[in-house]
Amino acid sequence: MNKKHRFVNYKPSLIRFYNQEHEKLFEDITLVAIEPETDAIICVGLNVRENWDILERENMVIGSIFKNEVVAEFDLSIAIFKYFLWKAKVRRFPRPKIAVCVSVDMTQVEERALVELLNSLGARDIMIIEGSFEKAKGDIPSTYRTIIEITSS
Repeated sequence: MNKKHRFVNYKPSLIRFYNQEHEKLFEDITLVAIEPETDAIICVGLNVRENWDILERENMVIGSIFKNEVVAEFDLSIAIFKYFLWKAKVRRFPRPKIAVCVSVDMTQVEERALVELLNSLGARDIMIIEGSFEKAKGDIPSTYRTIIEITSS
């Protein structure tokens, strides 16, 4: 296996996007299928799960960009999060404020990777909250127009 494709054994995480009124905008999983020769992204999220047999027959590399709810494949994560934000209709880029609810204790390095990922997409201010969206939603200031929840799938 190509070293660049070590993410194939990672369990996908569930990603949910909410607006400032706490309405769910979009939900998907962190799966990605790539063409091994060109590293082109072929399929993302639930579409990977729905087309698994076809993707395997075509010898696509399938895996998760997150490992244990933490960014594992930074460059792929940027492309996938652009797609997720587009699907969630988050069009206030550049410079939105984003709150992220994570259900795992993150190290400073893991937290920094998530912040850098969102900064690279144009986020102005990122608030990391440990715990579920349901528990944290009362503590998220209304100035955070986009809320992302990352949990086990």
